[in-house]
Amino acid sequence: MPLNTGIEVTFSHDNFSQEEQFVTITPTPKGKFERHGRTLVFVPEALQPGALYTVTVNKGIPLSGSSETLKEEHVFAFETQTDTMNLSPHMPWLRVYQKLQEVRTTEPPLVQLSTRNIPGSALDVAVYPLNSEQEYLDILAKRDRLPWWAYAKDSFTIDNRGPHRLRHFPCADPRRRLRAVRPFSRPSAAGLLHC
Repeated sequence: MPLNTGIEVTFSHDNFSQEEQFVTITPTPKGKFERHGRTLVFVPEALQPGALYTVTVNKGIPLSGSSETLKEEHVFAFETQTDTMNLSPHMPWLRVYQKLQEVRTTEPPLVQLSTRNIPGSALDVAVYPLNSEQEYLDILAKRDRLPWWAYAKDSFTIDNRGPHRLRHFPCADPRRRLRAVRPFSRPSAAGLLHC
């Protein structure tokens, strides 16, 4: 969704009231509500790029001059555009094929990377161990809570400042667009690769 747009909710009646008490947007942007007939518009001062917003219209929003209220909660989400959604052919680009891999602990994983406009010397790969299989499953659960349609799910990352780095190396051969990397042999149960 563009960053310079309003967030609209259309009701079945134009006499809804107390909208600021019943409509929430998370994360909460600064802005104001406007009414246009049956449509409630939130006009934000600014939306954050690449953010996933959730709009909740809580049950109970009243119709003025009536005892009627909204019977059910309604929730929808949207994602704002990022600067990288309109990639130019000259912009650096990195893709990791098969983001999740299962390999035996006796075999090194094979990581395939595809790049565009990234010199080989500029691409570093670091490997971080995870403490347990449960930590790995918790990371997957966090990623899987994102909507299937969100770009944020495809580019999901985690904070790698906590674990100590197991291995670090540059990717060689800047002429190749597809790079196959065997970064390490690992005795541990799970690890993270950061490019």
